[in-house]
Amino acid sequence: MYLDAISMRLSAALDSLNKLPQNTKENLFGKNWHYMRGMRNRIAHGYAVVDPATIRATVIEELPNLISILKKQRTEEV
Repeated sequence: MYLDAISMRLSAALDSLNKLPQNTKENLFGKNWHYMRGMRNRIAHGYAVVDPATIRATVIEELPNLISILKKQRTEEV
């Protein structure tokens, strides 16, 4: 059940980030945006084949970096 909830939250977060202008996404995430969007698509369109270990690794290894990037951007805008 936790995996479902976490996966849906990741998908929603990536959907929200996708609303940023393309150049902003490129500046913030570089080539990683392509992989981030791919993760969202796998969750949204093929959830049965999303590896739980991939979700877990994303949350543990990648999410802190994403939060850091967004916090830095927010601070620079103020």
